[in-house]
Amino acid sequence: MKRTSRKIWDLFELRYPHRLTPFRAWKRYLSVCAAVLAAVWIGVAAVRNDESLHSSGPMSLGHSMLSNRCSACHAQPWQALTGLVDANRHNQDMNKACLSCHENSIGHEMVAGNTFVGQWSAWHEGRDALPTNTSSETMACASCHVEHEGPARLVDMSDAVCVRCHTDLSEQVSKARFANKVTDFAAEHPEFDVIADKFIDPGTVKLNHKVHLAANLRGLVTGRKEMSCDDCHRAGQGGYDWPYALAQVHELDDMPNEPREPQLQAAYMNEIRYSKHCATCHVMESSSLSSIVGRSIILPHVQPEAIRTVLHGVLSEYIELHPDELMKDENQPRSRRPMMQAPKSKEVTNQLILNWVSKKRGLIEQELYRAAKRCLLCHALEPGPDAADVRSLPVVSPRPIPARWLMHASFDHEKHRVLDCQQCHAQASDNTNQAEVMLPSIETCRKCHSQRLIEPGVGGVSYGCVLCHTYHIPPDGPAMPGLKLELLLSGS
Repeated sequence: MKRTSRKIWDLFELRYPHRLTPFRAWKRYLSVCAAVLAAVWIGVAAVRNDESLHSSGPMSLGHSMLSNRCSACHAQPWQALTGLVDANRHNQDMNKACLSCHENSIGHEMVAGNTFVGQWSAWHEGRDALPTNTSSETMACASCHVEHEGPARLVDMSDAVCVRCHTDLSEQVSKARFANKVTDFAAEHPEFDVIADKFIDPGTVKLNHKVHLAANLRGLVTGRKEMSCDDCHRAGQGGYDWPYALAQVHELDDMPNEPREPQLQAAYMNEIRYSKHCATCHVMESSSLSSIVGRSIILPHVQPEAIRTVLHGVLSEYIELHPDELMKDENQPRSRRPMMQAPKSKEVTNQLILNWVSKKRGLIEQELYRAAKRCLLCHALEPGPDAADVRSLPVVSPRPIPARWLMHASFDHEKHRVLDCQQCHAQASDNTNQAEVMLPSIETCRKCHSQRLIEPGVGGVSYGCVLCHTYHIPPDGPAMPGLKLELLLSGS
């Protein structure tokens, strides 16, 4: 039989796609069941107030208690769609949600009336006040701290977050005070400004490190052949006694403030104090005073005006107990001094006492402030306001030694105690100039903080931006009322 196109067409079943086969029936039933189960799941979640099914991924470690409370961060309905219309407003709303918990730790947003002024919760905008080219736009917290990426720490950001601006900082700020291009600490990072600009230590205390680190130094602790850096330089509380301290020495508490950031206070060195680090070897006493009163007296480490008050009290107390000293003729040898008659007038006696005290005090002060191995051994003395008066006291030059040298980076000495101090501060053993700032250069840091290279003994320690640089700073002023623990854990 001849095969025509019509007969060939009749061989095909045109309703095949609509014929319900067992396999298709099961697919249809399972699809319906899946839809029903999804609806039941959504209904149960709604009844239980469980919002986890809307999440785009697991929360970070710090926010894991909010996994079932989307509204804790996404306070506005349809917030994501709103961001498509007004991204700046969306960022502001999201940041307010972040700062509702973190306001005490990273700052706050500035609002004048109902007008948003700017987010001052960041180091760059709060401390440095860099004028941005896009100052009307608000940077979202989530642009750096990306949530729903799994159980990670939001502060452990990759360098890419920082480099996206610092690859060409001139595009981000109009007047940058820092390097325009920083992409990698191990390769493309400027030298520390303290080293590059050759900073000079503003402190006026004369300290010779080479002398103090010499072997067999006089006054060493028993059993020691030389001093160690730890005898004077320690970070944090230390936890053990200072070997060259004298607790009975009085001194003024006039040291500069500790680093502003509380999280850094334990990372930086304690201020050098006479009573803790110097008093055992450099005793504050006067041989003239000792010869007058017949015993050694340790003077306080205070300003000359306060020392004069102490001297006046010591000498007055001594002469009251030894009034016969007033009867001696100071102009003749002691063996030929005739005894004078004791004055009968109390006023005359008091005047003699004041004259005697003033004369002896002048001799002692001359020794303290003019002898090379007394105050001048460590301090620079400037003439007083009335230098023409022989009774005028000198002024001790201020010693504003900074507690922190790298103001735009953090450093923790405690974490580096595994190393000998002179591995980083190699200049100390030969240093004789107190004006030299003995900080290590960036090349010293790169020996550890860089990528592990083929050559042995170089690199291998982390060197990310967030290791040294902190974006947020604590807010100024008194802390705002904190959250209740139950509210935090419940995500309310």
